[in-house]
Amino acid sequence: MAYIGLYLRNLFGDLLRFNPAAKAAMARALRLKAWFERNPTRRLALLARAARLCPHWRGLQRALRIELEQLDPGRIDWAWSAAPRQGRIAQGADPQAAGVAA
Repeated sequence: MAYIGLYLRNLFGDLLRFNPAAKAAMARALRLKAWFERNPTRRLALLARAARLCPHWRGLQRALRIELEQLDPGRIDWAWSAAPRQGRIAQGADPQAAGVAA
């Protein structure tokens, strides 16, 4: 009886992870989140995550193409893009200047 909670949690997790309708809903939510994002690199990252969830969605392919056309490669901070999500300090940057405790 103690394992029924664990079983149900894993069952619902699997249903959400492998259900095509749930994947499509999550892809739409990520696209909506990307629409509100100001940082173009972050917008592109959110659209790429949505494309991994639902690769055959034509509206998403069109949004990715438009975002890539608008992206200026010279203005991308590649160090920021490669930094871990927590903290987001570019390599070589001073943590005190970024406002993050070392």
